[in-house]
Formats: sequence, structure tokens, C-alpha cells
Amino acid sequence: MANWREEDIAKYYADHPGLVRPQGKENTPTMPAKPTSVRGQAQNKGTQTIIAESMSEQQLCDAVIELAHYYGWLVAHFRPALLKNGTYRTAVQGDGKGFYDIILKRYTPENGYQWREWELKSEKGKLTEAQEEWQKVSLFAEVIRPSDWLSGAIQKSLDK
Repeated sequence: MANWREEDIAKYYADHPGLVRPQGKENTPTMPAKPTSVRGQAQNKGTQTIIAESMSEQQLCDAVIELAHYYGWLVAHFRPALLKNGTYRTAVQGDGKGFYDIILKRYTPENGYQWREWELKSEKGKLTEAQEEWQKVSLFAEVIRPSDWLSGAIQKSLDK
């Protein structure tokens, strides 16, 4: 994540008409770091496509958590631990394999209790079999990708 100058933030919102900049809030969330891979890319690819393809799942996760906190959501994200043998594992019990990357919850008088179950994926990332199983048994599950960030879909979901 990078803290952008006011001019960068204004240009970002101007370049992304699907996003609406919140008014009356002093601390606008930082935007994902400008991807360095955009320079020198083929002219026939749209800038949003290039940005979405270069955004990692971790960059998306950081941006989503920051924006969710901005809109008053409680966020749970369970990070895997690096084991001595060089592999990663997330400590779970029961049927936790494939569980969502982010769980969001909030209460507002206007909307009551709200709940989101989001599986974060890079633009071309695929769900595992275990993740697909969790998607099937939920009313609130969504797969979230960098293109959802750029289109404003994430902001719209969190600002409801």
C-alpha cells in the first residue's frame, strides 16, 4: 500500500468513474500501490486490465481490509504461518480447509446486521475444490478480484 497525494487520489477517482469518493471523511483510504508493470505494456490492453492483472491477492486483501474498516466493518482474516519446512499452513479445526479469506460483519440502524464472506483471488486465480465447496453452502459468499476493486463493486458493497 502506498499513501497517495491528494492529486493522485483525485486522478484515481477521475479515471475510475465506478468509484465514488466518500465525502466529509478526512482520512480517505490509501489506494493500492501503483503497479510498476504498467510501463511498456502493449497499447491494446486497457489500463484497468493491466492494473487488475498486476495486483496480487495480498495487495487486494490489504486494500479491502482498509476500506472495510473505513466503512465501519469488523474484519477477520486468517493468515497462514510459515513452517520450518518452508510450507505455509493456517491453523484450523473441523472443516476449515478452503474457508473464506475475509469475513466481514457490521450492524447499522438503517440496514441491521450485515455479513459478507469473501474469497479473494488474483485476476486469474482459480478456486480450489475445498473453496468451491464452501461457496456452495453459503448465502453470502462471493469471489472478489482486483477488477471488482477497480470497478467500484467492492466499495458499493461495503457502503450499503
